[in-house]
Amino acid sequence: MSNTETMQLDLFEGKILTNDQRLEIQQYIANCDKEAIRKQNENREISLLLDEAGFRIGIDYINDFEVFSKIYDHEFGYSYNNTEWVAEVEVMRSSGGCQILFDSFRNGKIKTSKSYVYREGDKLQCTSITSQYRYYKPSSLLTKLKEHNVLH
Repeated sequence: MSNTETMQLDLFEGKILTNDQRLEIQQYIANCDKEAIRKQNENREISLLLDEAGFRIGIDYINDFEVFSKIYDHEFGYSYNNTEWVAEVEVMRSSGGCQILFDSFRNGKIKTSKSYVYREGDKLQCTSITSQYRYYKPSSLLTKLKEHNVLH
């Protein structure tokens, strides 16, 4: 056995991956990375809509979005036909996002709460400050935030 073959056996605990398994890992990593970038672009669009409507970062909303690398053991295949296998992967992940800051009344006190904002086209939704589950023009959502905070 050559040194390369021995190293492969050690790296995968005695298992050598097939070409199909290597391809599946590459596709999985590419899909995770693509999704993280999609979420990053979506967050950027939401932030721009909020800024253009007059929302003030740190006062009316926060943006704690981040993209990071994660290494972990991922299960591939299917258990019903015994093709299940595990491989260590390094993928891009994301967390956080734009959250509107609003007043809420809890335990007899007014506290600042936060709620995520969602986008559909050029409209935004934040159900914690609106009475309906619908998307609003960003300027209308700012008006809803101000009205909500006056009432609380």
